[in-house]
Amino acid sequence: MTNRLDLNKNTSEIKTDRSVVNKYKWGKGTVAMTRRDLAMKYFPSPTVESAVRKLARWLADDKNLLDELKTAGYQQHKQWFTKSQVEIFEKYFG
Repeated sequence: MTNRLDLNKNTSEIKTDRSVVNKYKWGKGTVAMTRRDLAMKYFPSPTVESAVRKLARWLADDKNLLDELKTAGYQQHKQWFTKSQVEIFEKYFG
């Protein structure tokens, strides 16, 4: 089973083949996000797995971003980013 985004949706819901992963409106305030949702937001790819790998590579390469995230409580194997961690991503990536 793949986790492809339903690109035909024009709502704030992000759907995968399995379920609605998270509900929020990008750019309408910061919320906690799953690793998968954040990866797809900043690294759009045909598959979620590809986007997550790109996010992981970016984190490994950008020590300043990683240090700031760790200060905000980031742990490598957690599946969710807190609101403050998402705000750090927004500061770096826009």
